[in-house]
Amino acid sequence: MTHAVLIVLISLLIVLILHVIFLLVLLKSKSKEKLKQADHPILIVYASQSGQAENYAVQTAQQLSAAGHVVQTLNIADFKADLFKNDQRILWLVSTYGEGDAPDTARQFTRNVMTKSFELNDIQYAILAFGDRHYSNFCEFGKRLDTWLADNNAQAWFPMVCVDQLSQIDLQSWQSQLNQVLDQSETDMIALEQQPFQKVILSERHLLNRGSLGHPMFHLVLTKLNELNKFDGLNWKSGDILEIQCANTKTQIEGFITHFQLVDQIDIQQINIFEKLQFKNLRTFDNSQNIEQWLEQAQNLAIREYSIASIPTQNQLELVVRQEINEDGLGLGSGYLTESLAIGDQLDCRIRSNSAFHLVENDASIILIGNGSGIAGLMSHIRQRELLGLHKNWLIYGERQQSVDRIFENQLSLWQQHGVLSEIDLAFSRDQNTQKYVQDCLIVKSTQLKTWIEQGASIYICGSLHGMAQGVETALIEILGQRQFEQLIEQKRYLRDVY
Repeated sequence: MTHAVLIVLISLLIVLILHVIFLLVLLKSKSKEKLKQADHPILIVYASQSGQAENYAVQTAQQLSAAGHVVQTLNIADFKADLFKNDQRILWLVSTYGEGDAPDTARQFTRNVMTKSFELNDIQYAILAFGDRHYSNFCEFGKRLDTWLADNNAQAWFPMVCVDQLSQIDLQSWQSQLNQVLDQSETDMIALEQQPFQKVILSERHLLNRGSLGHPMFHLVLTKLNELNKFDGLNWKSGDILEIQCANTKTQIEGFITHFQLVDQIDIQQINIFEKLQFKNLRTFDNSQNIEQWLEQAQNLAIREYSIASIPTQNQLELVVRQEINEDGLGLGSGYLTESLAIGDQLDCRIRSNSAFHLVENDASIILIGNGSGIAGLMSHIRQRELLGLHKNWLIYGERQQSVDRIFENQLSLWQQHGVLSEIDLAFSRDQNTQKYVQDCLIVKSTQLKTWIEQGASIYICGSLHGMAQGVETALIEILGQRQFEQLIEQKRYLRDVY
């Protein structure tokens, strides 16, 4: 072996050794990085009333896990103060409902944790707050949580992001800031997405309360497009929510084009104007705007949510919709479903899981309390219990007038005859001789109520928050006492779908 060859071999060996050392250092660095992530996991805490915050918490956890982060997801109902003892990174995804109220699942947290002081210097956090700007106390629970964390010296990664009715702009702001803080690569960027909408057909629509003092209320039946479709992508449990994408009908779009004299400005065939205008808020357009430029920036109409009255074995989606009437006429969602759509028209919808209102998985008795269109969520539970052969069910339902507001009278009577409903109490608030509310039924039957609760019954409430749900809560506390009422919440035997 010549001297030159020996030098070449030695040089190659040195290069190989250096390469191995480089790889070992790189692997060690990655191991340290993974170890660091494991030492500082990300805790995602959600406070959800109707499933929105929970849905986004699950999505966020999945994407962070895929990006290599150690993630734990926790319902705020299960949050304990000792979690603050850890050097913790916490993402809070919380909803506000009603007039600034915390979700039912957060009641223990607000009472047992937020009333105390902690030294949270080692806690880093970010808050995504869900709400609706139509309410004066927009995202109020998120704001209270943010203030409390800051007062206890927790370190905010960035200012709280408030989301107005699932605004994509608001959600994108959250995603962008979170990706920046976590130093996500382009391939690991968090991009929260909703389930795609599915098309169904409005097959039936029946007025339920002709002559009532209340606004008209309708029973709607939505069916699959054809025998092969079979509600692909629409799987639900009793208690779940149907999200409807509000839209403009062809007649409304034609009227819009005529009113603003747009025929001469656009090539209808070329840009498929009907398809492009279907989901846009036409009220935001004026004659000073170029239609094609407006289309590029115009936001879609809002999504509206409805309790589902049917179960999957019926092979159809049923809703109960009361018309909302304001100074501009019919409300966006109720007007679309009860008047604009014709029988046979298609509409876009999707299911949102509402685990906070699912049936408890045992054979204990249940007490169903509601009013108005809240009968929808209660009927889905009754149908599921009938399917399971569980007949210890007590329905307490309120409307206005006995003569015209006996909603689903035949079906309820049939269930009572067959033993599916062992008890039914109806309350009518506008009948002069028998004027009463659902909470009055609870007071009258307080002894029976306490017996059912002591035997393990759960309570399900569906309908209006103001008046009915608040009145029921006051009555339950009067009958059971504050401590036993709070125990029902802790045991997840007090479940509400209220609005």
